[in-house]
Amino acid sequence: MDTLFYTRLEIETIVDYANLSRNFSEEAQLAVSLTTSDLLAKCDTDPATPAYLWFAVLRLSQEKDPRHPEYLVRLVQRSDLPLENKTVAIDQFLTDQLHSGPPPDPALTDRLSVQLLECADRVTTRGTRGSVLIDLSRIEEGKAMLHEVLEKTSNDIDRTYSHIFLALAAKHEGNLELAREHAQTAAKIDPHSLALPRVSDLLSSPVTART
Repeated sequence: MDTLFYTRLEIETIVDYANLSRNFSEEAQLAVSLTTSDLLAKCDTDPATPAYLWFAVLRLSQEKDPRHPEYLVRLVQRSDLPLENKTVAIDQFLTDQLHSGPPPDPALTDRLSVQLLECADRVTTRGTRGSVLIDLSRIEEGKAMLHEVLEKTSNDIDRTYSHIFLALAAKHEGNLELAREHAQTAAKIDPHSLALPRVSDLLSSPVTART
């Protein structure tokens, strides 16, 4: 039987979902059993119950449904959702985007990454914001934030993402030697990082600088 591997962020997210589910009690149990369409209907017919919206966001994320950002925004706007849970929801959404490439909705991504820092301004969330800034082509701002992260953390996840996006920044600026150094460092720290494919060209074949 194949063994499943989860990143630390994925494990922490699962635990946070489980803890919040416990607080929702009966509503959470019902939400888990609903189909996606019924769950979304519950969000509209019973908007006062946060469990339905929380599980809708989780379900849409798992299914890679294009409606996920819409419901995420509705979730994080709720005043009754603890800041830590908002932090988890936003950070997971942004991290998933970082794996695939520049965001499809830059304005939304920028807004959510700013809100992430408002919820919890700490090293790991600054790493997310810095990486987002690189994807938004705000290179100098992103680089400054990611260098700060590297100075302040020994966390392998944060270090890996910082080096990956510093590699992308260096490639953007045409410094391929530095880009490769950052990419190779990231690969040594975590060769299984879900963001590593974004610098796979720097680890193998010759790279063409971005114009």
